[in-house]
Amino acid sequence: EGMDAVRAGSANWIAVNADAGGDGPVVISVSPIVDPFTGSLTGFAQVSVAVAQSELVVRTAGLLLAASTGVVLLLAVLVGPWVTRLGLRPVREIARASRRLADGKLSTRVDVPLTRDEVGELARSFNDMAERLETSFAAQSAFVADASHELRTPLHALRGQIAVLLRVIDDRPAE
Repeated sequence: EGMDAVRAGSANWIAVNADAGGDGPVVISVSPIVDPFTGSLTGFAQVSVAVAQSELVVRTAGLLLAASTGVVLLLAVLVGPWVTRLGLRPVREIARASRRLADGKLSTRVDVPLTRDEVGELARSFNDMAERLETSFAAQSAFVADASHELRTPLHALRGQIAVLLRVIDDRPAE
């Protein structure tokens, strides 16, 4: 009944022939060939493959898959740490710059990578923060310098008056 469907051009037919001349079982596939312009059946295509050969191909593919998986895992173990260190180099540079900034070197900046990724965003943020800190410390230093100057002027005048008073205190104690 399967061959009848193939002859009608509506289906493929697959059979297993267990007696293939001593080579073991054979899988046979028969497919109709239909003329694409007229839609009429023009012939059949038949392919047969020994089951032993198919099993050999499947075993070989499994071994190749297992071997390639092992090679990939070995490469990941050997090359992975190096690639990770290479990828984290900009983060380590930002960490070193943070320590220099914490030590008071307010002019510290980091190179911003050309990429538009998280590391580049971190580097830009670090540089913005360092710029604000440097500006804030400069403003604070200027304020302290101005305040100390402003306080020195009246203190000098007061010191001068006290010096005069100390000299005249012996002569005019009432004053």
